[in-house]
Parts: sequence; C-alpha cells; structure tokens
Amino acid sequence: MLSAQDRKVVSRLLASRRAQVLPHNLPAEAREVTPETPEGTDLVVYRFINRRGKPSALVYQGRAAKPLYWYYFNSEEQRERRVQDTIKSRREDLQRKQQELQTRREWKHSAKVGDVLYTVWGYDQTNADFFQVVEVGDKVIKVRPLKQKLVESHEGYDKVKPDINHFAGPAVKKVPQMSGTGYRVRFDHGVGQLWSGNAVSQTSPNTGH
Repeated sequence: MLSAQDRKVVSRLLASRRAQVLPHNLPAEAREVTPETPEGTDLVVYRFINRRGKPSALVYQGRAAKPLYWYYFNSEEQRERRVQDTIKSRREDLQRKQQELQTRREWKHSAKVGDVLYTVWGYDQTNADFFQVVEVGDKVIKVRPLKQKLVESHEGYDKVKPDINHFAGPAVKKVPQMSGTGYRVRFDHGVGQLWSGNAVSQTSPNTGH
C-alpha cells in the first residue's frame, strides 16, 4: 500500500496531469468526458465513443505529454479489460517502486576500515585502480588510492594486486551505494566493488595507447 506521503505525491502528479490535458489536446469526442483518475496510480483515463461509434480509451501516465495509448475497441467489455489491466499494472509498478525507495532509505552500508575496493576501466587500454577504506561514518566513508604490486606479466597485459597500506594519494570522501547484498562506490573512472583478493588484469604499460 502507498504511504500517506506517497499518496500526496500521486495527487500532485494527477493535478499536474489534469492541468496539462487541455481540451485542445483531446479528440472532440472526449472533451466533455470526465476522466477517471484511478486510486494509487498516476493515470488519467478517458473513456468515450469515437466518431465511428467505437468504444475508445485515451490514457495518460504521469507527466508524459503524449498519451500512453489511444485505442478503439470492438466492445465496451474489451475496452474495460484493457483499461483495468493498465490500472492494475501501473498500481503494482508504483507500489514496487515505492518499496524499492523505502528499501534504499532504510539501507545501511556495511563498509569497514580496511576494505579494499577496485575498479577496472578504459577503452583502448584496461586500467585497474585500488582503494582502501580508511574511515567510516554513518553515510560517508573515506578511501585512499593504493599502489599496486605486480603479480604476473604477460604479453600485452599484467596481473596486479593492491599494495595494502601503501597509499598513492590523499583520502577522499565517498557515499556508499547499495549493490546486491554489499555496497559499491562511484569513482571518476567507474564503479568500485569490493576486491575479492584475486589478481586483476590490466593492460601492460608498454602495450596501451
């Protein structure tokens, strides 16, 4: 079920939609129709008979300027089935999004001092960067870039590991983000994940462009 706060958000969306759907945006047959705004959705549904005498439905969603669809049907029963399916699907979609939002709000990161993150990035060449968590707060952590240790060298690429506690630069603040059962951190060159302990491949310095 949507919370009181989220019902207010939906109500504002509906008010915005009603303000946008002016008579000149509607077919003549729908201009005198009172639209339905199904509870728990951001849909606006117009049911009317088109100029050919066919039951029709014009449905808007959210703040979209264009309709979700504008169809005619062979019977009112067919139209109603389609409209009810749309309402059910949208209501479930909004409830799912609300639950995901609530999960993100309640989520607490599991970062701890000593964690090592890594990111692999590059186009013409592959680069690996390692970072060590050096300070942990409720919402923000501090990480420092690490130097690397060469594990193996091959033609065109090397395998490297982080040189723990040997830093290559100052600490920077980062906000951990939810990632599966763990966390991740965004860096300038990609997303950092927890390092598994295995060597990481990167382009050999003499091979990259």
